[in-house]
Amino acid sequence: MKKYTCLFDLDGVILDTEGQYSFFWNEIGKKYFNDENFGLLIKGQTLSEIFLTHFSDFKNDKQNYFVQTNIKKELNIFESNMDFPFIKGAIEFITELKSFDCNVAIVTSSNLHKMKNVYKKCPQINDLFPVILTSENFSKSKPNPECYLLGEKKFNAKTKDCFVFEDSFHGLASGRAAKMTVIGLATTNSYEKIFHLSDFVINDFSEINMEKLSKIK
Repeated sequence: MKKYTCLFDLDGVILDTEGQYSFFWNEIGKKYFNDENFGLLIKGQTLSEIFLTHFSDFKNDKQNYFVQTNIKKELNIFESNMDFPFIKGAIEFITELKSFDCNVAIVTSSNLHKMKNVYKKCPQINDLFPVILTSENFSKSKPNPECYLLGEKKFNAKTKDCFVFEDSFHGLASGRAAKMTVIGLATTNSYEKIFHLSDFVINDFSEINMEKLSKIK
């Protein structure tokens, strides 16, 4: 059997946290833009990219700095109180992949500050994933493919042997742009909304195993 490289987004893929983040960013959207669906718009982007794309049109640099500083503080407090439950079947599937000597890594737009909270509440993340790439490791946000290409490079893998597991439009597009096989998770968006960006769609990891994975290629 081939040695596959499996690259996983974190929120909405490994961890069932998207509902919490959607609440936070929708509240931010309502506060600054009167947009109750702001969370869906920014999903998959790094915090720096969110600020650059959506918070650069305030009146002056001083106001930009004030707004961004306040959002960072609010986000840090929010994340320190979050729960980080695993998506159904995630631990079992990752464990099975490793038993077949597959390469596994997390590729997330989250920053190291957020990940400290994850490691504290979910210490098994470090045991499951020998490689964890965060926003500090790449310069361009999803849908740019840079982050997944970096994951491929970390393992000296071949693109044709790489799988990307994603739930967001930006993340799915990033995997597509990296020319990897994309497995979409219908955790944040419905099957109907993500199937055209995916090679295969699952609701959670109870619906896939090594045998099924090898047949997708």
